[in-house]
Amino acid sequence: MFWRDLRVRVAAVVCAVLELCNLGGGPVTIGGFRLSGSLLPYHWLQGLPTMAQVLPDRFCILGAGVAGAVLAFSFDQARPAAWQRATWLRGVPATIAVLAVLPLIPLPYHAARVLPVPAGWQAALGRLRLAPDAPVLVVPVSMAANTQAMRWQASSGEPGSMDAGYFSGPGPHGNPVFSLDPPHTVAAYLNYLRSGRGRVPRPSAAQLRAPLAYWRPAAILAVTSETSRLGRFLIGLLGHPAFHVGRVVAWRR
Repeated sequence: MFWRDLRVRVAAVVCAVLELCNLGGGPVTIGGFRLSGSLLPYHWLQGLPTMAQVLPDRFCILGAGVAGAVLAFSFDQARPAAWQRATWLRGVPATIAVLAVLPLIPLPYHAARVLPVPAGWQAALGRLRLAPDAPVLVVPVSMAANTQAMRWQASSGEPGSMDAGYFSGPGPHGNPVFSLDPPHTVAAYLNYLRSGRGRVPRPSAAQLRAPLAYWRPAAILAVTSETSRLGRFLIGLLGHPAFHVGRVVAWRR
């Protein structure tokens, strides 16, 4: 309706470009239709210096701000136009503006119960008598989609140093990723054995050895049982555990 306003046109085009950049460098599938990466603007930007470290799905945050600018400019045009019409139309622009910003009003946070650490967690770590900075590998392994071990560490303050975890870094092709290979492959398989969810191919012997050499854990803690699928796999890989206390099976390295 207010497309003739230069401000609205510029902001709308910028918003559309940012939302397209949000799709990444492609290819992507939208509504069953596969869209080539060459048709997406970020495909041509991702090779520029520093752009490989950008997370494309953050462009929508900027897009939301520009969409707000489109609304503001349109509201600025609609308000005087409404006052020239019938009386009941004068409140329409303000009503639309209120409805648009209504979702921005913060609501109270819902309190969630803090899950306790597994039985035997602190006892196992105390029994290992590790140096304060000794790295410990915990299964389930911390990844972007599995942060249980990180929460247990935050709740108990132990271990002082923990292997794995995740961060945004460059992947094999320069694009940003949250978990890096080779540890990612083995971590995903260990978590799959514990949860039974998903289908993750079994890593090769070389893939299994590489993360252990990369992590160099002083100990390995698995929240499982020795007779579980994960427990049997780890025993085959690491040998018999040093001890089993509560829900925690421990290996010294």
